[in-house]
Formats: sequence, structure tokens, C-alpha cells
Amino acid sequence: MTCKKIQRRLSAFLDGELDQDLARRIQEHVDSCPDCAAELARLQKVWQLLGTLPPVQAPPFFAARVLAVAKKKRERKSRSLGELFIPRPLLPVAVSVGILAGILMGSWLGQLLMGTHSQASETFVTQVATDFDNFGDLPPGSLSEVYVALASSNNSK
Repeated sequence: MTCKKIQRRLSAFLDGELDQDLARRIQEHVDSCPDCAAELARLQKVWQLLGTLPPVQAPPFFAARVLAVAKKKRERKSRSLGELFIPRPLLPVAVSVGILAGILMGSWLGQLLMGTHSQASETFVTQVATDFDNFGDLPPGSLSEVYVALASSNNSK
């Protein structure tokens, strides 16, 4: 184990929270590593100093207030966004209606755009064919020649 991993577990080591095998390996490492031994000594001193402080008295009903806030936060997190607007029994119906509306709208938009798209693509192909004609003779068998031939044949239909 590296010193970094050992030092992350020193607090749990001091509290006796580790299994025996891991605690033994940490103790062996600390016995052979001066840096980790110094870190363990600092941590032990902090715990000793904390032990000398007087106990703090919590305000009345502190635990009840903390638990109430935690309960509210848990309830807020458990509700999904959809549940805020649509009651749970109607959620599958609402999702189905939304999907159907999306399909219908997409179909309608597709049909609407296909008319203008085909006209625009014919104009574009004609323009490209005209631009290629400006280059003069295209090399026989070249990609340019094939493209212009295809564009011209599609345009004449």
C-alpha cells in the first residue's frame, strides 16, 4: 500500500474500524515508514486535544429539527419532475399522447418540407452542373464527369 492510502485510513485505524488484516498491514507500514508514523502521531495528538474539550450541549429539539429537514429533502428528491405536473396514474397516458403527437408532427413537417426540398435540390443540381460546365472538358472517367452526367440525367427527368 502507498503512503497516501495508508494516511487516508489512519483515522479508521485509530477508531478500530478496520478488519484485523488491514489493521495489521497499516501497523507494519507505520512501523517502517517515518512519514506515516509522524502523521499517525499528529492524528493521535489531535484526538487527545479534542478529548480535553468540554462537551457541547445541543439546543433543545436540535435532533428533531435536523431529522425533519432531512425528511423534507428526501421527499423532495423522491418525486420526479413528471409527478409534479401529471398525477402518477395518468403518466403512461401522457407519455403515449406525447409520442403520438411527436410522430404526427414529424410526419406533417416531413411532407411539408419534401415539396420545397425537391425543388431546392433540383435547382442546386442544375447550378452545380452549370458550374462544372464552366470548367470546360472534364477528364473522361473522372469523378467530376460521372457526377455531372448523373446530375444532368436526374435534372432532365
